[in-house]
Amino acid sequence: ASDTDAIAIGSDGDVTLTQDLELQHDGAILSFGANDDVKVKHIADTGLEMYQDTTADTGFTLTLSAQDTAIEINHVLGELQFKAGSESSGTDALQPAAGIAAIAEGDFTASSNATKLSFKTASSEAASEKMSLSSSGNLTVSGDATLGDDLYLDSDAAVIHLGDDGDVTLTHVADTGLLLNSTRQLQF
Repeated sequence: ASDTDAIAIGSDGDVTLTQDLELQHDGAILSFGANDDVKVKHIADTGLEMYQDTTADTGFTLTLSAQDTAIEINHVLGELQFKAGSESSGTDALQPAAGIAAIAEGDFTASSNATKLSFKTASSEAASEKMSLSSSGNLTVSGDATLGDDLYLDSDAAVIHLGDDGDVTLTHVADTGLLLNSTRQLQF
C-alpha cells in the first residue's frame, strides 16, 4: 500500500517489481520461452531444478557467466559432477570449454570423501580412474605423465620409486646428493 509503483507494466510489456516476488507453494515453477520450454522448479526442502520440457526439439544448455569476477559453487556435503549424456548410459564424455582439455574424457567430480578430484574414463562409472587427487594431497596417474616445465620434489629425503613394485628407489640426501637403494646400480 505504501509503494504505488510496486508493479508496473511498461509499453513494451515488461513487468517491473520493486518488491520481492514470492511463489509460496511447494513445487512452484517458473517457465521461460515462447513455448515454456525451459523451466525452473522448486523442489520442497531441497532446492531448485532447471530442466527442459521433453517436447522441445533442441538441446538444453545451462550457461553461467561472470565478467571480471568468479563463479563459485559451494557445497560441503556432497559432490559436484559434470556429465554428458543420460544418467543411465554414463558413456558420453564431458565436452569442456577451450583450455580445459585435461577433463575432456569422462567424469570430473569433487567431493568430501577420500578422493577430492578424479578424472575417469568415459566407458562407465565403474571404469578405472585416469587421475585422482586424495584429501591428503596424493596424486595418482594411471598412464604416462607429461610435464611442460620443471618438477620439484619439495622435501628433504624425497624418494622416487621405480618399477611395478617400487623395488628401485632414488632418494634425496639433504645437501649431499642422490642415493640409489641397496645394491642397485646405474647401468649404461
